[in-house]
Amino acid sequence: MKIKFRNILILTLIFALFAALLTNPKKDNYVSWMKEKASAESSNSIEKGLVALLGGPLIKESTQSKNYVLFSVYETSFGEEKIKILGIYNNFIPIGKSTKLDITEKKQGA
Repeated sequence: MKIKFRNILILTLIFALFAALLTNPKKDNYVSWMKEKASAESSNSIEKGLVALLGGPLIKESTQSKNYVLFSVYETSFGEEKIKILGIYNNFIPIGKSTKLDITEKKQGA
């Protein structure tokens, strides 16, 4: 009984890894997804028009991607803000958001 359960577990793991390999999203998929999200969050038709016109090239230019074969990590910088997204199984999952500190600020008392 143990051998049967172990074989099923191994086959399931192999299937999950193979599926992840086949469904690792490309950068173009990420750019389309991010553009769709930005358009959905736009508050007026002018913003939506700008996103539709310029969103793709701007997102593509400001995004770095790392392909780990089974998944990819995308990091997009918008000025001082960075957004990190995990791409796996043709889905995108936000995993981090950071804002850079302004290092030119003076300390009080200095």
